[in-house]
Amino acid sequence: MLFRLHSIDTFENQQQRIEFLKLVMQLAFELGPRLVVVQCPRIPDDETSDRAIRLRETLTALGTFGDRVGTLVALEIGLDPAEKVRDYLNTFDVGSLGVNYDPANLLVNGHDPVKSLTPLAGKILQVHARDARASTVSRGASEVALGAGDIEWMTFVGTLVAAEYRGWVVVERENSDQRLVDVQRGVSFLKRFVV
Repeated sequence: MLFRLHSIDTFENQQQRIEFLKLVMQLAFELGPRLVVVQCPRIPDDETSDRAIRLRETLTALGTFGDRVGTLVALEIGLDPAEKVRDYLNTFDVGSLGVNYDPANLLVNGHDPVKSLTPLAGKILQVHARDARASTVSRGASEVALGAGDIEWMTFVGTLVAAEYRGWVVVERENSDQRLVDVQRGVSFLKRFVV
């Protein structure tokens, strides 16, 4: 569940968002998945900025709570390079913070989705299997059905295995008129690479 009214790095209603996310984390523990995905904003370069302070406060509160109740917080990344995310997460003294790895998010934001896996080894809590195709016209990328994009899935899965990732790979499709069909085809496609 995502709390989309405000980002986790803004002051307005910060405490209410933290309390809401703690309730979601408690529910995730009670229902069994023990993992909550939260959208990660761009990590501020200036650690003294208001945004940086708010983001650190929020993640410290959620990480501490997660350590106490046994629920992981998977930050859905993509805006920042993997090395920056890794280095930032290494500054927290909690064990329940990690990433939700979505290769399409990384590709859409100009990062190599396969090479970005290696710096985040040990920090990946969940993987969203989504694909994207780069546009030759707009110099951007957009989501497409799994297997129809530019992500090299055989190499991607091999890199996950090499990183000793043991978690879930969740096939997801955000923008489509036939999402269920695309997800079913995506599962069949991905099974070709998973033993």
